[in-house]
Amino acid sequence: MGIVPRLGRACWAAGRWALRHPGSFLLVAGLSAGVWRLWGFVQRAEVFRITQVELPADSSLHVPRPLIGENLLMLDLGALAEELKRQQPGLKEVRVVRRLPDTLMIEPIPRVPVAQVRIGQWHPVDADGFILPEGSVEPAETLVRLAGFERGRSALGVGKGNDDDRLRLALRVLAALQRTGSLMARRLTEVDVSDPQLIRFFIDGGA
Repeated sequence: MGIVPRLGRACWAAGRWALRHPGSFLLVAGLSAGVWRLWGFVQRAEVFRITQVELPADSSLHVPRPLIGENLLMLDLGALAEELKRQQPGLKEVRVVRRLPDTLMIEPIPRVPVAQVRIGQWHPVDADGFILPEGSVEPAETLVRLAGFERGRSALGVGKGNDDDRLRLALRVLAALQRTGSLMARRLTEVDVSDPQLIRFFIDGGA
């Protein structure tokens, strides 16, 4: 059945219902008109015009277009958050929050490194497998080294998320070791997944 016949049948059914229930029809019509007028007021109300856009002082993000004067309630927060995140792909996310009646808050959420991998240089990696672009010649003392990725054959990439099986395995092993209380005062320094069947880890410089 085409859309026109279906629409006609729906209109006929709605008309019959309205004739049989005039009180309910008037109530629904009144509520709909009230909601429509309220929505029109929200769209035009000066009180909801953006007067402030708040960003952390140390953030290098910049708002891609002028927002002052736009309607706070009509703004597409998801689209704006995506635009901002594209400026810095290394961020975990960017939160954009309305603070009524007239303020827009932008909060960059950084990735938290849990380990480091060597791809030319040592790069931090977070729990999701995202390898941060900041690199150093020497490994950081505060981050566990993840080893066992064959140079030239590994699909690891800097500045993006990685689905490499060995990296995922190393991160799971690291998380499991950190959850146990057996390490206590000793410091885990390295997890080696060269052989996935025989994973090695090092504590305080000793195997």
